[in-house]
Amino acid sequence: MNIHLVPRHWKTQKATQKWVNIVDLKDPEQWEEFQAQLYSELEQVPTIDDISIQAHWEQLKSAVQDTCAQTIGLASCWNQDWYDASDTHI
Repeated sequence: MNIHLVPRHWKTQKATQKWVNIVDLKDPEQWEEFQAQLYSELEQVPTIDDISIQAHWEQLKSAVQDTCAQTIGLASCWNQDWYDASDTHI
């Protein structure tokens, strides 16, 4: 009789996803500010000849995410109550 013990798989914590508040981009002034800052951030990213492809994608991703967080901000999620506290039937 052979007994085979399998190691326990631990759950890994997933990275939380940051949501961007894109509603603010409807404002033309906010849109122009976002574009200007994004262009300046992308100009600072080195060309693909200088670094590896993986590092290039990481720098592009961080440039876009940082620009979004700085100019338009992150969205805040509010969970709606499933009941109304002022309801007399409760």
